[in-house]
Amino acid sequence: MDLDAVVDELHQIVAEKTPKGTSPQLILERLRASFPPLHPREVSNEEAKAILLKRGELSRNRLEKADGGALAAEEVADLIGYSRQGVDHLRKTNRLVAWRRGNGKWHYPIWQFEDGHIRPGIQECVEHLSENPWGRMIFFLNPRESLGGKRPLDLLLKGRIEDAVRVARRHQTHGG
Repeated sequence: MDLDAVVDELHQIVAEKTPKGTSPQLILERLRASFPPLHPREVSNEEAKAILLKRGELSRNRLEKADGGALAAEEVADLIGYSRQGVDHLRKTNRLVAWRRGNGKWHYPIWQFEDGHIRPGIQECVEHLSENPWGRMIFFLNPRESLGGKRPLDLLLKGRIEDAVRVARRHQTHGG
């Protein structure tokens, strides 16, 4: 029996045996908890470094694709009616969020634009953040307990600019 067949059979058993009003996920959580924990195997420093680099790459990819992905500088210029050099100037003067990958070109998250303009609050928040492009992306896109699981970007999407700026100020001052 292959792995897919085992999974199919387990699905069938869970569907048949789940008591009314109980979720299958609860049963699976209890089942998983009933097994002894896995003992981590020894990994070399090289393997550990490779694992961390892969996790970092996956995290960057998630950030890059979040909320619509990103635009090249030329696309941003067309969108907001600036020259490409004008877009570069906005980035250099902390009015836009952007990151650069292996090809050396800047990428601009699309979530910072609204109706052909820079979304209100982006510049005001960026002014309070470090110049690290990934730190900026993490700030806008990661949910925060202090916001009830919402992201600073969610505040901006709802027009709550002052609240988002206050979070940016606190983020830079207290590191989060």
